[in-house]
Amino acid sequence: MSRPRQASALHLVEIIALVVSITAVIAYLNDRYLGLPTALGTFVGALAFALILVFLDAIGLVSDDWASQMLFTIKWGDLLLHGLLGFLLFAAAIQLDGSLFARNRWSITYMATIGVVLSALLTTIMIVAVLGYLHSYYPKIGLSWWPAFVFAAMIVPTDPVLVGGLLRKLKITPAVKGVIFGESLFNDAVAIVLFIFAVGMTKRPDDMHFSTATLYILQIGGGGVILGILLGSIATYMLNTSRSDSVHQMITIGVVVGGYSLAEFIGVSAPLALVLAGIIIAKYRGYAQAKQEHPVLSFWRAIEATINAILFALIGLELVTFDWEWGWQQGVILSSLIIFPLIIIARYISLLIPWVFSRVKKKVRHSSIVLMTWCGMRGGVSFALALSIDHDVPYREPFIFATFIIVVLSIMIQGFTVPMLARWDASKYEDTSHEE
Repeated sequence: MSRPRQASALHLVEIIALVVSITAVIAYLNDRYLGLPTALGTFVGALAFALILVFLDAIGLVSDDWASQMLFTIKWGDLLLHGLLGFLLFAAAIQLDGSLFARNRWSITYMATIGVVLSALLTTIMIVAVLGYLHSYYPKIGLSWWPAFVFAAMIVPTDPVLVGGLLRKLKITPAVKGVIFGESLFNDAVAIVLFIFAVGMTKRPDDMHFSTATLYILQIGGGGVILGILLGSIATYMLNTSRSDSVHQMITIGVVVGGYSLAEFIGVSAPLALVLAGIIIAKYRGYAQAKQEHPVLSFWRAIEATINAILFALIGLELVTFDWEWGWQQGVILSSLIIFPLIIIARYISLLIPWVFSRVKKKVRHSSIVLMTWCGMRGGVSFALALSIDHDVPYREPFIFATFIIVVLSIMIQGFTVPMLARWDASKYEDTSHEE
């Protein structure tokens, strides 16, 4: 009985080795020839790898059985939702400019809490309304309320790795940059809580009322905040009282692994705790403000690039195992093309409402709200949430396929046009300064 297990483990090592090696080659080619932000270049390359897997399956060079064995040997959903996501979020948080976050903390807090919930609700309403209307003309599309809410919570979080990689190369006002990156971190943590709640409601809709749900969200969210502050404070003290870069890397790994396990044990939001811990470390250690890239920062950037590549590879493997008889895929493709602009509209509305009624309109122009909307690209976090859905859930395959399509659209359309939009936003502030 041990033979198959060893073979499965060997396949696992092989696929991870292949993904990491391809990631390294992609990163080199991008850095040498393309010059795209590292995160965006890695995403594009990993996307190509996923599509190659599907193509090899279509022509019979990749075995469906092999891909299925790879996916079922390890519980990837649990590993992603309760493990790798923590590394991904902490890696992004530790790269944040802590001073920018502190100056814009209230805007970030709104956008990442009320804004995320509002965006998810608006997305749900529009998905049900638009697809419901089109269902009478094309019966293969349509979604009921709770599955639509699960999908909205899954697709609402923006990708801090992509956003951070772009922002590092864009010349935009510091306030806008701090808000965009800080919000992309926190909205992931909040959206994960929302996603877990939504999935629970689809399984037990009669067990949870509004008051119970509110208490549940406040408990795990508030507990995550407290734990994150404690973890960040303790880690900062340890980092300040040690000199070795290798020790610093070990301490930060300990924060992620130990912090995630502790959060899961006491029943609070681990993603929120690790995001806060990472931001506190970033603020008081100042890794992002250093003139030369700190070894700790280089270490975590390599980790986030690798994890994102693995996520794309897993999506590719999932697509290989799908039944590609041309049926439900038609409806998913059409639905995804419709949902993609709806997500952007919902995000824009959720950002516009507080801006209209706030006092910051003189400091933050409407063009910056448009830029913040467009910077909200989808990526690894949405993939991880899609892959974490149980295999016995009927909408799992359509949701994974739809997420893949929307992420591809987001990267190719938003990712490559953000620099142009950033220049347009910057010109608005230059015009204002000339007028003054």
